[in-house]
Amino acid sequence: MESRTAWSPEQHGLFSEPPNRGVAHDALPEHVTATAEQLETQASQDALQVQWWKSSEPSASYSKMPQIGLAALGFALAAPVVATGLVACQLVMSGSNEAEIVRTKLLVVQFVSGLTYSLPILDSYGLCHAIRMDAAFSGEMLGIYSFTTIIGAGIVWILSMLYPMLWRGSGWKIIVLGLSCNIVSMCVYMAVVMGASSHKGDHSRLPHYLLCARILGGLGQGMIAQLGSTTIVRVTPAPERPLQMVNFMAANMASWGLGPLLAVTVRSVKPTWIGPAYLNLTLLSAVLLWLPFRLPSLAEIPDMTAVDPGNPQGPQDPLAQDPLALLKRRLVLAGCLTMGMLRGYSISGIDVSAALLLEVTFMWPLGTTGLLISTVMLLAIPVSLIYKMHKDRMSLAAWIRMLCTICLLGNFLVLASHDYGGWVLLLADALAFPTIFVADALGVGIMQKNLLPAGSLFADANSSQMWRICLTNSGRFFGPWFARWFIQHGGTTPYAFSQIMITLAFVLVFEVLVNPNANDTKETVEHGPSK
Repeated sequence: MESRTAWSPEQHGLFSEPPNRGVAHDALPEHVTATAEQLETQASQDALQVQWWKSSEPSASYSKMPQIGLAALGFALAAPVVATGLVACQLVMSGSNEAEIVRTKLLVVQFVSGLTYSLPILDSYGLCHAIRMDAAFSGEMLGIYSFTTIIGAGIVWILSMLYPMLWRGSGWKIIVLGLSCNIVSMCVYMAVVMGASSHKGDHSRLPHYLLCARILGGLGQGMIAQLGSTTIVRVTPAPERPLQMVNFMAANMASWGLGPLLAVTVRSVKPTWIGPAYLNLTLLSAVLLWLPFRLPSLAEIPDMTAVDPGNPQGPQDPLAQDPLALLKRRLVLAGCLTMGMLRGYSISGIDVSAALLLEVTFMWPLGTTGLLISTVMLLAIPVSLIYKMHKDRMSLAAWIRMLCTICLLGNFLVLASHDYGGWVLLLADALAFPTIFVADALGVGIMQKNLLPAGSLFADANSSQMWRICLTNSGRFFGPWFARWFIQHGGTTPYAFSQIMITLAFVLVFEVLVNPNANDTKETVEHGPSK
């Protein structure tokens, strides 16, 4: 990893340390004369900035023994809550068939594993500053998780291609391996926090350890997402797949949206930034212990992707024998996968940039920031419900166009947040985030209806999930990194224009590749998004 000089926000205009100001030459434009009232207002803002700056610095006065006691207390308090939730899941599954139990367990695992990504979002900037890294590195730290998710998914995909029955014989072992990677990731993350909270020792290695922690977490998440999504498809009859994939989307969105909110609830745990790691480690350990209870054998569940459940080769689609139909399907699949990559870039940039701007530029408390960012992300669920309630009023193509138009309005509104404050930024994100997410979800519904026959390296039931994870997480890797880089070096304007260009590219891909070649976009189509 390249060496980086220590960075602080005042070097790039995010906010300034309060120097001994005789005049407010750096607080106002040069052509504006600073009045006494303006100077007083600037001094008040500087006082708030210093208070935030000091509150984000690690405290040197803590002992390891009290920390062990706090950790034990945290586990003890969290255990009844976690146990209650898992018992509730078990009760829900008590009257279910084996396929339903498999789906429920995979959704719970997907939710908890997803928290490994979202829980550190709020603390990413403060933690990276404490180890003398810049805002762009904090985006890289978040984004590299998504990049290594591709590697984890790729490992499972290659094994599935070599051993088609892998999901039956070793499916649960891979899930356990993925959860174990998440647990090790959190342990390394906690070690980095402990090191950053101490003013003793050499901090130069901590950035490397932090990236290693995120890489391990991403590998585990990739394994779980690839095997989980393909297993849900295999154990579910075709008519039920859209609904089950909506549930899969809801598990992903809940983990992304609730992560910052849950991080706020454990903010008081000392040292700073370690509370979310305690919580995540508790949840991961509890799910790992709960998973074996009433665990169905995948070897006994029919493969619903095959015409004959006993035939592992999969369906033979008569339409796939037509070369023109095959070409159209490939164009639709390529377009839908590209839309997923653009969506991944957009929404990952939105949440991490909102956290940075609200915390640093607008000086909002972390508690308020976490609550409101979570609310914005969770808006994707009611927007999806609105579509399901009114889907018959417009064609699928019209829905996607309308959602993208609203998203563009939100992107442009980001430009006004520089002058009008954090509430305008939140309104912009509330318009952009859920609309492009649901628009992409509709695109996945189109993709699922245009899959190629089993065995295709491009997009059968197994490969389509792999390519989607690869492209979506490629976008999620670059999204946080570039979003915070744009803000660090140019403010909100270049960031807003980057989001506008991504949304326009999303619309272009849909209109050029997907809409002309997918016959069902003129009609109502059930959607089934996946990660």
